[in-house]
Amino acid sequence: MDRIRTFIDQYKAQYSGGDGWTFEDSCMLKGLADLYRAAGDPSDRRWVLDFLARRVQADGAVTARDPAAVSCGKAFFFALDETGDQRWRKAADELHAHLSALPDEPEDLYPVEPFRTEYDSRWLSGLEAAGIAKRFARAGQQPGGTEGWCLLALVDCIEAMPEQLYEHRRVLMDLFLTGARKLLASENGPDTASRAMKAYALLKGVRLGLLDPERYLAPGLAAYRELEAHLPGMEADAQTVGLFMMALSEQLRS
Repeated sequence: MDRIRTFIDQYKAQYSGGDGWTFEDSCMLKGLADLYRAAGDPSDRRWVLDFLARRVQADGAVTARDPAAVSCGKAFFFALDETGDQRWRKAADELHAHLSALPDEPEDLYPVEPFRTEYDSRWLSGLEAAGIAKRFARAGQQPGGTEGWCLLALVDCIEAMPEQLYEHRRVLMDLFLTGARKLLASENGPDTASRAMKAYALLKGVRLGLLDPERYLAPGLAAYRELEAHLPGMEADAQTVGLFMMALSEQLRS
């Protein structure tokens, strides 16, 4: 773990992001927020809060509202929970107000739907749950609609959606199980990102009680061990490193 912790600390120290919000930023933010929840290193919490503070104005105003910005906005919930500062509620409100203007495409499920689901569950009492389930069901009818980033979006949305919204949550759960079965039958991917996706999806599915641990825990841990054996280097892109940290956080919770 010392080797991994050293790598993470060195990587986050040299990562400053690009101009505006990027999808790579969102992976770093989620990876470090997840890792803080799993391991409690205060430097991970501070990195997330400092990064957000540099991008969001004191009144909560955000300068971009595209899918990458919405994906980064998932970290606003973390910041609000950690600090109680209503700046982050205002920033989330601003992003949510512009969701209807975004294109409704399957490739936007991961950037957009976990944010929408978390916002809906916290403050709209499930008003948007039917639409969320419909968008995933529509994507699930297309090739790859329960794989890759869509599978990650599903498990994150299931976690955020309250159990009392059973009818809509059940749609997501059925789609996730379909994707997990396909993932279980597949070989571990040739690259770090695909290995991390597999480990994260299977381990989180087990942790949330969505997957049978007798069938899915060992493959999830095996995918993580292979991931750790091929630890990304400092030259890796932030998306890959973020996914690695997400998988690590689930391994620590397993």
